[in-house]
Amino acid sequence: MKQSIGFLKKLIKIQRAEVIYSRLRVIHGVCLTLTVVISSALLISSAQAQSQSRQQRLSPQERRICRDQALAGASRHEQRILFRECRRAMLRREGLAKTHVSPSPNEKEATPPRPTTTPPDRESSPSPVRLAPPSRLAPEVATPLPATPPMLVTPPVATPQVATPVVIAPEAPPPATTPQVATPPVDPIPSIVAAPPVIAPATTPSLPDPLDSTSATSPVATPATTVLPDTTSSSSSLPLTIPASADDSKPVDPGNAQTGEVVVAADSAEATCPFLDEEVFARYHKLGENYGNIDKTITTSNANFKEIQKEVLQAEGCSPNQIEKNQREIDLLASLPVQGWMEESIRLNICAGLMMKKIDNEMQAETRPIVLNRLMKNADRSRHLGSDLTDISRGLAYLGNKTARLIEGYQSNLDACAK
Repeated sequence: MKQSIGFLKKLIKIQRAEVIYSRLRVIHGVCLTLTVVISSALLISSAQAQSQSRQQRLSPQERRICRDQALAGASRHEQRILFRECRRAMLRREGLAKTHVSPSPNEKEATPPRPTTTPPDRESSPSPVRLAPPSRLAPEVATPLPATPPMLVTPPVATPQVATPVVIAPEAPPPATTPQVATPPVDPIPSIVAAPPVIAPATTPSLPDPLDSTSATSPVATPATTVLPDTTSSSSSLPLTIPASADDSKPVDPGNAQTGEVVVAADSAEATCPFLDEEVFARYHKLGENYGNIDKTITTSNANFKEIQKEVLQAEGCSPNQIEKNQREIDLLASLPVQGWMEESIRLNICAGLMMKKIDNEMQAETRPIVLNRLMKNADRSRHLGSDLTDISRGLAYLGNKTARLIEGYQSNLDACAK
């Protein structure tokens, strides 16, 4: 009995093994069939792609035309994009982009000749001239400005109590040296940031330009540099100058002093720039230096305020030294020329917008790749300049509000000492 039961178990195992083996054979056959189908489909698709790529090839002359057009790109990425667009245009013109079928000989004869984009000065040459890529050309203009304004701090030449005669005061140049006046009217720049306008003294309507070598002989009196009063902090050694607004600059709406948003007045017919391009960049560097000095002065005064306020709260009465410290910080903050430099940044931002407008007009009328490459570099430089000036205007608006709050804090310390 036990032997028969063991024999039956062996038969059952053998039958199960046969069933599993038959199922594995079926699965193996299905896998082989799928492999054959997939491989044949891949072969067919690759053959179709090769035939389409053969039909979409350009002739050597068409490739030469597209290569010449691609040289106008400022970088390798832009050159590849221009070459692909030219290639698609050539293929679409022959009907290959949609149908992928070559035209018949009769259609080729009836097809009008394709216009080339060869510049006028190269049409008379028997063979096309190969232009070097933009990366190999000699730089003709300066590199674009950095994204952040320079934060340079120049040490004082003399002692902090002696005023230096250097003053950044833009002067209205003669009409003959204003190339931006001849440009067509442009819309005012909507994103210029500034605070309320500066109230200039009535006795000095205009100040000489320190960048001009002939300003020393100008009949207008040149005011001395405004040197901050000497304090115990390092902020007193920073040379800060007060700029004067130009006579022919357009009026500016102060807008919102909290956000710094301003617009050019609506009654101005057109915006003009009283400076040349190189003068604009030179004044931009001076603006960046003074912006850094003002920022460091306010930061140091803020740290001093926390220490002085702590001393006033801990002491029972205010000593003469504490009262002198508060008054000295108030005088220091009140003498900062924040509003004047904000007006200077607005004028330079308007000049940057006019500069970009002029370069765009020149690029639309130009077809030579080398000249277009130079104009594109100048356009990038002008855009960086406008972006930096906008950031500086916002920073000056913030520093102006912070200066007012610090003055109120120091005045509250004096009021507490008086009680």
